[in-house]
Amino acid sequence: MPLLTGLYVISESDSPLEVHTVSAAALPEAVASIAAGRSPVESQPEWDLLLTRQAVVYDYHTPEQRARAKTFDQIRELLGGHLSNMQAIKIGEVQRLYAVGGQSADGQWVVLTCELIET
Repeated sequence: MPLLTGLYVISESDSPLEVHTVSAAALPEAVASIAAGRSPVESQPEWDLLLTRQAVVYDYHTPEQRARAKTFDQIRELLGGHLSNMQAIKIGEVQRLYAVGGQSADGQWVVLTCELIET
């Protein structure tokens, strides 16, 4: 997905945003193959919260930071407009895998992941 090339989530770890396509019945099963046995799995109430937070533009942002925020907003709109059953989950405790995913028309799960540190 060219829109994601070089894109990362600003956090304590500045993790790259990665895309996965997985056949599974539900998002937790889709992410299980990516998460490599990590637990616990925690559902998030708002699927787009991470993307929305990354899309915020502040007065002090440089042109590059504003462009990056706009890209996150475009990703949120793209996912929400083309995928169904959108969900978000976190896996792990302090070092967490954050996954946002939805189903494509052919039933595959399209999942965006990044690593976040929560203290």
